[in-house]
Amino acid sequence: MLRVINCLRYGVLLKKLITGLVGASVILACYWLGLFISDIFHLAVPGAVCGLMMLLILLFVLPSIKDSVAFAAQPLLSHMSLLFIPVVMGVGVYWTNITDNITSLAIAVVVTTCLVLGIQAKLTVWLMADDESETPSNIDEKCQ
Repeated sequence: MLRVINCLRYGVLLKKLITGLVGASVILACYWLGLFISDIFHLAVPGAVCGLMMLLILLFVLPSIKDSVAFAAQPLLSHMSLLFIPVVMGVGVYWTNITDNITSLAIAVVVTTCLVLGIQAKLTVWLMADDESETPSNIDEKCQ
């Protein structure tokens, strides 16, 4: 009886190991392929972003790998704050550039944030209109 329990336990562990390896392999393959494509075609988009887009497309095309990718990504997502330490420390290298251009950086952040929020608000109002009578122009009139 103990042998059967041990075999079942090892079977579950082996299945988790294989699931994690498949998920990690898919994530790393997309990352490295994104770096390769970004480098070969001299794209302005970073390789990691290209890899994320390929992973997204791959998850839509092959939904069967969703569970293994989620299983492999879960430890990374739960400790994501540790992954930002190199970025935060890297800010110290460019601190003089940041302080020299603080006004232009602040203006860029505020303007782009307002622009994106405004576009998103208009798009949301347009998409949430129930029928043709509720167009974005007359929703404000109905609310008053």
